[in-house]
Amino acid sequence: MRLINADELIAVFNSRSTINVVGDGLCKAIIAQIEAMPTVEPTLYGYKIEHLALIARVMEKDDVTPEKAVEIFKDVQTIALKVIDEISGAVERAFEQAIETRGGGDDTAD
Repeated sequence: MRLINADELIAVFNSRSTINVVGDGLCKAIIAQIEAMPTVEPTLYGYKIEHLALIARVMEKDDVTPEKAVEIFKDVQTIALKVIDEISGAVERAFEQAIETRGGGDDTAD
């Protein structure tokens, strides 16, 4: 998908030179089609460009280069994965203890 400036495109079809070449009726029809199209906000991977620009400006003020940001994100991801592994291990150990404690009884049926 390409982003275009619809207002500029409308201006082209409203110009006398385009109307002379294409015709007034066709120009009006094209303008109506352009105006009927939905507008979209420019995004990158689902993030609004204006938000990404804000983040970039803040990072620039704090002297955080893109390379350093990638390093920080990798470090955060590594820490998060270690915490998840630790929690998972603790839950698994607790579950095993509960099974062992409960498993000490008599398993015979009446």
